[in-house]
Amino acid sequence: MKLMIDVMEVIGKNYVSETNTKDLTASAIKGVVSSLDPFSQYMEEKTFKNMKNETDCAYLLLQVRKKLNYTLKAI
Repeated sequence: MKLMIDVMEVIGKNYVSETNTKDLTASAIKGVVSSLDPFSQYMEEKTFKNMKNETDCAYLLLQVRKKLNYTLKAI
């Protein structure tokens, strides 16, 4: 962790243009998580909430179709 802090400080002091610590931190986290496996990804809270809402709606639709005995077809 100290190395990451040191790198961020060097970038902040020496990079050619102004940097945003929050953006750099989010990018670093995304890189760490994506290196775990092809299926892992980091999402910020807003993105996660949007995805969860979409997933919940899709699941609800499937449940309604199932209760109404609709045949589901893969497209």
